[in-house]
Amino acid sequence: MHGPLITDNETLMLTMAEAGLGLLYAFEPTIVQQLKRGTLRLVLESYAARVDGFFLSFPNRAQGSPAFRAFVDVAREVTEGKT
Repeated sequence: MHGPLITDNETLMLTMAEAGLGLLYAFEPTIVQQLKRGTLRLVLESYAARVDGFFLSFPNRAQGSPAFRAFVDVAREVTEGKT
């Protein structure tokens, strides 16, 4: 196969990255075993955020669903005052 491969299939992305056929953007805890085995390695580490916790990023003008808006509101309430 020649050319780019774009997929949202996590298993395929992982397989291709382990085969050395591209980069994988992944949540580090989900690939910890591959990192320990050496079948994957971190790249561009100097650009990675090193902050504990989860983050939600969305355009402030996004026209999200009412369910998404409710999730954002609850997440803000739960994390309010926590740093």
